[in-house]
Amino acid sequence: MSSGNKKYLYILVIITILLPSGFVAIFELQSLQKNEEVVENAYNEQLDAILTSINQYSDDALTSMAREIGFSFREEDTNLKNVLSNYSYIKTFFFLDSIPQNISISSLSPEINLDDKAHWISHEIQNKLNTLKQFYEVGYYRLEPFNIENTDFVFFVFLIKKDNQLLPVAVLVNALEFVAEGLDAQIQKIAGGQFEIAVINKEDSLLYRSIRNNDEINIELTKPLSNFSDYKLGIALEGKTIGELIQERSKWNIYFVGTVSFILLLAAMLVIRILSKQIELTNLKSDFVSNVSHEIRTPLSLINMYAETMDMDRVPSKEMQQDYVRTILQETNRLSILVNKILNFSQIEKDKKTYNLEKTNLNTLIEETYNNYIPYLKKLGFSHELKLDLRIENVMLDPDSIKDVLINLIDNSIKYSFDNKSIVIKTGVFVNKVYFEVIDHGIGISEKDKKYVFDKFFRVSRNDVSIKVKGSGLGLSIVKHIVDGHNGKIEIKSKIKKGTTFRILFPKAT
Repeated sequence: MSSGNKKYLYILVIITILLPSGFVAIFELQSLQKNEEVVENAYNEQLDAILTSINQYSDDALTSMAREIGFSFREEDTNLKNVLSNYSYIKTFFFLDSIPQNISISSLSPEINLDDKAHWISHEIQNKLNTLKQFYEVGYYRLEPFNIENTDFVFFVFLIKKDNQLLPVAVLVNALEFVAEGLDAQIQKIAGGQFEIAVINKEDSLLYRSIRNNDEINIELTKPLSNFSDYKLGIALEGKTIGELIQERSKWNIYFVGTVSFILLLAAMLVIRILSKQIELTNLKSDFVSNVSHEIRTPLSLINMYAETMDMDRVPSKEMQQDYVRTILQETNRLSILVNKILNFSQIEKDKKTYNLEKTNLNTLIEETYNNYIPYLKKLGFSHELKLDLRIENVMLDPDSIKDVLINLIDNSIKYSFDNKSIVIKTGVFVNKVYFEVIDHGIGISEKDKKYVFDKFFRVSRNDVSIKVKGSGLGLSIVKHIVDGHNGKIEIKSKIKKGTTFRILFPKAT
């Protein structure tokens, strides 16, 4: 690059960076309100997450209570009344059955007339018993709440096992005592002096505060208290309000833009000096990051979608749920393979990759890896076959590394097989060597590309293929290093539109 061109490039960089930075600073001032809304949403999401964690702890506390009561019927030396006395917010315990007149009440501290309520609960719970039983059968104590209007009490109904029978029982819980005694310690821990947590009733009356003082509380966000529909959790910031924090943040954002602009200017000048030498490597790394991001995003999206669907109980059948789980496992395996590929490449780059060779049954190793791929191959519509040569004896190999070789070759065959989806894996003996092959009928490799396929970050030169198929460009580079580390050899046979065969040869064990 000539000195004249460098001068113009310096001017271009200065204009390119300083002018946009100036516009950004002006825009930041003019769009302060918009920034405030964005930051406020972010704060509200954080506050919502705190309230959600309290609700989760509330659910866990009630479940733990139900579980301990249920266990008391399994231990002959355990007195139910002693167990109930551990929970001061429980006011009444009784059994429910299909005939309200047969209700048996064992009251610790009765404070209300239960007759009408017991009949009502016995009737209302009938259509929910099957749901409770299903949860119980998978080891979860599900509780159904029944609010008593105009009181601080809530009935919780759940199942226990007594004399090998599942029986519905109910406990009467004082909501305010539950918050003060069952949740207070956890609320204090979560608030950590930075937030104040409150409990509010339907009339917005303040019933509980995590900080015991008479100062005014400015609640920023509310959320229903889990299992207690007549009450809400509220949260407030200690110290500055969200509005004040947003104003301060916006001011520092402007300072930050100016500082970053100056730093970027200095950095850009340094980049210019090495730009001509680094441009090719930069482009390769940019493509690598883009392709890896795509490979990570796809399985993550599937995992998130299926897991969220299952979490929201929107899976209509057990078979579909099992299919979702299988898909999550498959996509997790894809992510694991990609991460292992990157870690292997990192070790290779640092020359820290070592191989622990041991006598290994190559047929067994190949078969195990192949079997793990069968569900995935079926899902993608591939025909597949495994042909094992029984003459093969043990070989000195690093099993995990050779698995990585086979996984990379299978993945390549899957990616580059569009129309004829067929994969064959073979083992065999050739003179004083043993080998395995991965054969596909995909798009093939051109003669021009064959000598580059083992270079790091290399992608095929055909634009239609490089756009259609995403990849890291590391797989075959890792394969070459692993095979070289085993004193092995790689042979490629390929024809465009006919397919490719990779043969990996190893010396026989001596």
